[in-house]
Amino acid sequence: MTDGPAGPSADNAPAAWTRSGSAPDHSVPGSVAEWEEHYSGAEAVWSGNPNAALVAVVTELDLAPGRSLDVGCGEGADVLWLAGRGWQAKGIDLSETAIARARTAAERTGIRADFTVANLADWADDAGADSRPRRGGFDLVTGCFLHTRLPETRDELLTRLGELVAPGGRLVLISHAGVPPWAAGHDGADVHEHGADGRSHDGGHSHDGFDFSTPEADFVLLESGGTGVWELDLGETRTRSVTGPDGTPVDLDDGILVARKV
Repeated sequence: MTDGPAGPSADNAPAAWTRSGSAPDHSVPGSVAEWEEHYSGAEAVWSGNPNAALVAVVTELDLAPGRSLDVGCGEGADVLWLAGRGWQAKGIDLSETAIARARTAAERTGIRADFTVANLADWADDAGADSRPRRGGFDLVTGCFLHTRLPETRDELLTRLGELVAPGGRLVLISHAGVPPWAAGHDGADVHEHGADGRSHDGGHSHDGFDFSTPEADFVLLESGGTGVWELDLGETRTRSVTGPDGTPVDLDDGILVARKV
């Protein structure tokens, strides 16, 4: 995903957080059709700018460019940012419309990048057209705000991401750490799908169907996925200032995970 929706909508908010008009929809898209619907409007969903948190983290890492993969790339701004800095950059997304927009943006900017409509759950099982391996084939795998039911569980998501990283490569995962104050039905209290201790079963928080796993919990899932030995480079929460749908400045927290496959 990119740095924020096009127009005045809230920065980096899942679709259900910014819809208006009808009754609130608390669900996360759980099918290819639902993600396609998310991008089905005439206008771009995202601003076209790369995700600011991703830019900051990758810049801090100061990595030598190699092969990169952005999972859930949306309209492609993060992929194009990486490609513009020398990465052999690829993005995959479930939505044909999102990928079409990403390809158009690449053509418009003259930046060379590769975009594919694909489901992470089975994409690595298919042979690549260039005969390069997909499992263990990427020096950098990125994912921004992968709050989705595809794959169905968080541990499967982390395993699928981890198996794509090459030895010595890194996984960078940026996730929402909580519900923004403008979210429909949110009154500051924890709601829906909590265990007795207020946490979801994987160690994170769950609000209105969104999975808010912490970076530390995600790293535990990554380590237990059988994809190799991992070192935790960074696991923290960072705050960013955004403008809410009503024009009010708001601080939001993002969970940042950077893990290196040994």
